[in-house]
Amino acid sequence: MINDRLTKVSATKKSLLLITVVYFVLSQTVPPGFATTTQPAVGLQAELNRPQTGTLAQKNSVAETALELPAIRTPSTIPVLDFLAIGTLSAPSADTATQPLTAHETPEVVPPPVVTPPPETVTMRTLTLGGTKAPGQSLWISSNGGESYTLFVTENAETTWSASVNLANKTNDFRLVAANAVLKTSTEVKVPTITCSYTVPTPTVTPPPRTVLDDPWIVLSGMKSAGESIWVSFNGGRYTRLVPQNTATTWFTCVMVANGTNHFTVLAQNKIGYPSAVVTVPPITYAITAPEVTPPPATVDTHTVTLSGSKTPGAGIWISSDGGRSYTQLLPNDNSTTWAALADLVRGDNHFTVLAEDAAGNASNPVTVPIIRCTSATPAPRDHVFIQGPA
Repeated sequence: MINDRLTKVSATKKSLLLITVVYFVLSQTVPPGFATTTQPAVGLQAELNRPQTGTLAQKNSVAETALELPAIRTPSTIPVLDFLAIGTLSAPSADTATQPLTAHETPEVVPPPVVTPPPETVTMRTLTLGGTKAPGQSLWISSNGGESYTLFVTENAETTWSASVNLANKTNDFRLVAANAVLKTSTEVKVPTITCSYTVPTPTVTPPPRTVLDDPWIVLSGMKSAGESIWVSFNGGRYTRLVPQNTATTWFTCVMVANGTNHFTVLAQNKIGYPSAVVTVPPITYAITAPEVTPPPATVDTHTVTLSGSKTPGAGIWISSDGGRSYTQLLPNDNSTTWAALADLVRGDNHFTVLAEDAAGNASNPVTVPIIRCTSATPAPRDHVFIQGPA
């Protein structure tokens, strides 16, 4: 009986405790639009602070379980992002929690430049190409079929472009590509073929004398275009610039000739080194006049004799005593027209040849001096020593 009463009492207390918990939960519910209260009721707080033993601890355990219900929150005012409506992001997949949203990866296309068609044939060594391009692009040019490219127009914000290109004296094929800021290039654009038929105007040459005597320096002259230089070749040798580039339309220069026939060719060259056609100068024959010798005495009884004669101005006199195999200078080059000098003799017959030589080393034909017999019994004052004369 006692156990039955205790059981009834315990059941009653449990019912009362359940009613109390339900009332507490309902009291915490907040009407829409009001803030929630997170502080527990004072009575309940006091009840929770009391020592818990026996049946009361079991009752409080039920109350604590009820307190663990989630708090009620106010509705959020932040709109939900609609990825599909934006259009720049992909739609969420079934496993959105594990796959982040990514933008559509569209490859960047660099627009190629546009080239204004150039003339098909030009007569200049340089030509300006032009056209249009996208802002922020640089242009690169190739003249070897696209094997390599060179910066042609630096990066800029303009939509039109122009730049000069050097042409070869033949057909010229160029290719262009555009590049963006990270040097990603466009498709290749072929420039229409340009044929260059560039020529430097050929100079003229005033005909020089066909025969020149005694003076090895002659003047070549003629006409040329302004800005050109004049180059001369002697007897098929390499060309030497004798007239520097200048604005004059006439030219002249001095050239040295040699014994015999002299052949000169002349050409003009512009400021970038392109040559004109070659002009052949008529052949020039040069010779220095041989000296004249006044006949010396046929017989002398001394070991010296005076030789004399006439010569051209500027010439020197050379003498040989071995039949012309070697010569030594008897008189230096001067502007006189006569000459005279002592020649050493040996006992017996003396055979001499003399010649004239100009300042450039050109020698005349030798002149044979009549034989001079020396009859002196006195030994010669010194031996004759000759050095190699002019060739």
